[in-house]
Amino acid sequence: MEKNNFLFLCEGYRQENYHDTLGNYKDEIVFYQDIDKLLHHCIEKPPNAVFVDLKTSMRNTSNSLLNTLYRLNMNWPVLRCNMGGDGSASVMSIKGEDNGESLSEVIKNIMNNDPDWSISKINRIFMRADVTCRIQMHKVGEKKWGLGNITSLSSGGSYVISYDPPDIGETIRLKIMDISSTPIDCKGEVKWVRRWDEGTQLPGVGLTFDRRSFTSPHKKALVEFLFNSLTKRL
Repeated sequence: MEKNNFLFLCEGYRQENYHDTLGNYKDEIVFYQDIDKLLHHCIEKPPNAVFVDLKTSMRNTSNSLLNTLYRLNMNWPVLRCNMGGDGSASVMSIKGEDNGESLSEVIKNIMNNDPDWSISKINRIFMRADVTCRIQMHKVGEKKWGLGNITSLSSGGSYVISYDPPDIGETIRLKIMDISSTPIDCKGEVKWVRRWDEGTQLPGVGLTFDRRSFTSPHKKALVEFLFNSLTKRL
């Protein structure tokens, strides 16, 4: 997760009002009017938090993408923010209560890992989609490529069904198929393994991607694929 990466969904004409309340934290927030673009950002670079202007939210109650944003269940909070008549901006707590804490104070608290503004029970940072695509995995020192099928994918990693998984901690070369016109060539690290002889669940491996190894076109294709996968049922 990027340090001090806060997103704000707000109609354009209201953004300046919030700017005036941010003080030293103006550079910490990226404003969006378009929920599509905000979700693309969340997929590619998980934020520290997302703020949603209350009036913007109320005017888009039927927007399925906005409703999806509230139901993401990530470890970074999605918080409603309200501009008062006196020009002050307050943030509703994770429990949906308006405790009157200012926007700039909440940003500071989140940056300082205040437990009141974190979702500690949830470890998921990257938005994950259930997908069906193929992958080739190359272990260091081996000539042939192993074959697998991805069933869960994010821009940070994947779960791969494999009957011959590499070992935990191993760095491997990957070719992800069925996402762009050419295979996405990148590197990954094995975080956990479930082998065939360990039980009845499908054997496989949990991978984290070295996101620096993505080319810019492949990163864009992966984010677009994930966005379409996450929103196709809306």
